Amino acid sequence: MQRERDVGSEQLSTLTHHFNVLREAGVIRQYYVGTTKMNTLRTDEMEGRFPGLLPAVMAASVAEAGAA
Repeated sequence: MQRERDVGSEQLSTLTHHFNVLREAGVIRQYYVGTTKMNTLRTDEMEGRFPGLLPAVMAASVAEAGAA
């Protein structure tokens, strides 16, 4: 089975590092589905600590995409 996108070992190492930093900071939760590691944003915890941040980021992203 071929992956949708091949990731070089250096890029994979960088992704692993970034996901570990986000997990240790409490921004994401990681769990396994079979042998695949999944990541999910801890929205309730983020909203509790930084009220309104996620909706503001999403709104800015939509506005920026519309301007392009």
